[in-house]
Amino acid sequence: MRIAVLGGDGYLGWPTAMHFSNRGHSVLVIDNFARRRADEEFGTDSLIPIRTLNERVGAWHDASGRRIDIATGDITNFDFLHRQLWQFEPDVIVHYGEQRSAPYSMVDRDHAVYTQQNNVTGTLNVLYLLAERFPECHLVKLGTMGEYGTPNIDIEEGFIEIEHNGRKDVLPFPKQPGSFYHLSKVHDSHNIMFACKVWGLRATDLNQGVVYGVDTPETALDERLATRFDYDGIWGTALNRFCVQAALGRPLTVYGRGGQTRGFLDIRDTLACVELAAMNPPERGEFRVFNQFTEQFTVLELAERVREAALERGITTVVEHVDNPRVEQEEHYYNAKNTRLLDLGLQPHALSDTLIGSLMVKAEQFAHRARTNTIMPWVDWRAASSQAPAEKAGVSAPVARDHLSVWNERRVLVTGGCGFIGVNLVSMLVEAGADVRVLDDLSVGSRDALLGKGVDLMEGDIRDPATAAAACEKIDTVFHLAAQPGVIPSILHPEEDFHTNIGGTFNMLKAAQTKGVASFVYASSNAAVGEFDATVDETATPRPLSPYGASKAAGEAYCSAFAGAYGMRTVSLRFANAYGSFSS
Repeated sequence: MRIAVLGGDGYLGWPTAMHFSNRGHSVLVIDNFARRRADEEFGTDSLIPIRTLNERVGAWHDASGRRIDIATGDITNFDFLHRQLWQFEPDVIVHYGEQRSAPYSMVDRDHAVYTQQNNVTGTLNVLYLLAERFPECHLVKLGTMGEYGTPNIDIEEGFIEIEHNGRKDVLPFPKQPGSFYHLSKVHDSHNIMFACKVWGLRATDLNQGVVYGVDTPETALDERLATRFDYDGIWGTALNRFCVQAALGRPLTVYGRGGQTRGFLDIRDTLACVELAAMNPPERGEFRVFNQFTEQFTVLELAERVREAALERGITTVVEHVDNPRVEQEEHYYNAKNTRLLDLGLQPHALSDTLIGSLMVKAEQFAHRARTNTIMPWVDWRAASSQAPAEKAGVSAPVARDHLSVWNERRVLVTGGCGFIGVNLVSMLVEAGADVRVLDDLSVGSRDALLGKGVDLMEGDIRDPATAAAACEKIDTVFHLAAQPGVIPSILHPEEDFHTNIGGTFNMLKAAQTKGVASFVYASSNAAVGEFDATVDETATPRPLSPYGASKAAGEAYCSAFAGAYGMRTVSLRFANAYGSFSS
């Protein structure tokens, strides 16, 4: 089968992509890396180091001999999504591609609006594409048990039979979501159900409980295939937080009384559930709902089990109750049905002491990476806007990352990296821990400028498409500096300026798009703007006065075109006259 995994770079998306690939299916991963960028916003990070998507895909090929295709872009961009799916022709779409954090959605208005626009619009785009292009394709959509809330009746799987005033009907189970994130999932469910009814689509809504664990048969093949381990107050789950707190010798913080009961499941069961749903599609026009969890626990029960597991490892900690930042019942009835996946053959993994112990091992192994000032909650459900203050209840709030640390272990290509600006940029990236490749024809700079920096130097010409493609292999970000510089040379030799600056830039953009490069930074120039009597800002319409300026303006236009047409993240920087080290 041909399976597209939306959000395939995420905690569940990446293991799902490998799971299906390992079973011989053709897999396309689509992701815009919003989850990774959110770490930069809040100063959070996975406890376990994770590789870039390009590195993951390469490691997967090394470990399994199998291929996973990737496309970088935003599914809220209908044209981008249409192109990718039209080329891939999926039989199944597994849809994880949404903002998944309740606290994130409750930070303030901007985060609430983003959550709802991103989640609802992306799903609507998928539904319209299914209706217009792929009516036989099966949508497997990740929902959440949080849609139901905590009603004082048994929670059925999606629908409930109601008798009222002597009449009966089967209706969607009432929803009592607890955040703007959960509300977005409710909207998705209603939209999918409606689309199945009016367009005859087939869809499975997986209302999933809280997932724990990071190990799958595929992640065990190579450390580079690891998935996320989130533990902080925005993205982390209670079980992960407790394990990290125990590893650090800190109290296990339970929100409120701790009687909040939820459904839980092992990450391996998530993969099994998604596979069972995909391999057993509903009929055309059928919208079905599976409650996807295997066990129920209170938060306090989880904390006690982690405390006991820590004690067995020689770590003494205590359970500490803290003020609950959420508006929720802290003691309540909770009995959810989950038979439909069991009927399809699911064989659940129970939350064993051994598994908690394995999470503790990872928490201890990577405790040095824990960002301790992000563990405690700071988003207040009762406030319309929450800010991360310097101190909140004695706990340091999240702080922004060092702006260079985001490049650590990232694969970067710098074209023109032997030139003046290139050498300085390469030096900064290497110091930040990036894996740097340089493409340069050495017409201006010298390879000697890169001696001792540990970079991969490719000698070649950006005007050659094959060279551009090879340079972009397994790259996350391209800094495109290579150019025929200068106004006077462009006037004397306009054809050379054209082929290098316009043709070469097109080649690099095309190669980056084909190879799944996440972001493209283009070195433009003030010459693209021309001369203005008034103050010039970024919105000024370019009026170049030289072939060089025209070629740079054309490069900016191509960056804009590739962003719009292919969903690439591009930015053009209009350099002024630069000076500094290594200048001539």
